[in-house]
Amino acid sequence: MEIREEYIRRYWYRMVEDQIYDDYVAKGYEVKREYPLGDTNFRSDLFATRDDEKVLIEIVTKSKPREYIMRLYDIAHGMGADLKVIYANYVPITMKNGFEGFELEFEKYLNDINPGEFGEFGTHSRVDDIIDAEFAGVYVDGKKAEISGNCTVQLMAWFDNDDPEYDYYVPCKFTVEMEQDKDGWFVENHKVLEFDTSQLDR
Repeated sequence: MEIREEYIRRYWYRMVEDQIYDDYVAKGYEVKREYPLGDTNFRSDLFATRDDEKVLIEIVTKSKPREYIMRLYDIAHGMGADLKVIYANYVPITMKNGFEGFELEFEKYLNDINPGEFGEFGTHSRVDDIIDAEFAGVYVDGKKAEISGNCTVQLMAWFDNDDPEYDYYVPCKFTVEMEQDKDGWFVENHKVLEFDTSQLDR
């Protein structure tokens, strides 16, 4: 029996949560769901601990306002915890067929061009991952393609050699041009790259 896409969409959020839960447990973390955050009215979707490390994990969709995420950032900082924001927007499976390696290719491309929109972080950062790329449009013409959509850029930043590295999760809107060679699809150029870098000022 083939599972219809409407049911995948219906249970997508829980599937994402379960996968993140299992991934952290496999890495040796103790993970709790719906963890109450002190005397606030907030609960984190997942709260992972390992030794002295604490990670507050929030799974969000486009419907969550930015102020909500920034409030969680402040709470996590006060707890001495890292905040990991996972964007769980549903991605139709059929739209991503043929571009399974997009996230890795986009990551390589961003590291090659080092976007100036990252400001002072541009020379002290690298793109560590592309998370939850969601395609809004795909146009294919032979061995060329144009893809537009949204994703979250995991940015690893540091200030000097003695400082620890910090993770930032930067929403990105993109339109990129791709080409296909004997090794597969790669990002050749971009038409649109818009980053929400407001958290980089914090």
